Amino acid sequence: MKRSIGILALTLLAGGPALACDYPQDTVGEEIPRGATASAEEMATAQRRVASYVKALEDYAACVDAEPSARRQSMLRDRDRAIEEAETVADRINKEIRQYNRSLQLRQASAN
Repeated sequence: MKRSIGILALTLLAGGPALACDYPQDTVGEEIPRGATASAEEMATAQRRVASYVKALEDYAACVDAEPSARRQSMLRDRDRAIEEAETVADRINKEIRQYNRSLQLRQASAN
């Protein structure tokens, strides 16, 4: 019985790093289409990918916030970078969506 408890404890300790916060890896910011030339489908796909990526960045920041104080201190720079990246990517997709909407209005106006 003591042996199985010891094995369980070692397994949990070994699995600890796997439970740590992982910074999301994605290239979504590089793949945002230009709103002036993108199709509706391209913009919708990009918007979904950005929303998913921003959520992953926010989840990472929340994970860091939940870490014990000593560990959190070493992760604060990455947490701040995640928040900044989420804001940057969200701003960029919003800019391209506005451009897409302006372009769509111009195309519709010229079709009339």
